[in-house]
Amino acid sequence: MTIRDIMARDGLAIFGEIALVVFLIAFLFIVWRAFNPARKQELDRMANLPLDDETKPSTRSRRA
Repeated sequence: MTIRDIMARDGLAIFGEIALVVFLIAFLFIVWRAFNPARKQELDRMANLPLDDETKPSTRSRRA
């Protein structure tokens, strides 16, 4: 007996389709957000953060 048989027998087949649609919507939103031209300036700034010398390391003292 396969998982497909179990889900079909119990009437749960719709949940697989719902999960696929939710995943597709989330994936398309992430792709749209990553390639949105309006965010180009923000993404360029974040991409250069590791190379930015103007940021100062934290001088906060640590307590043991």
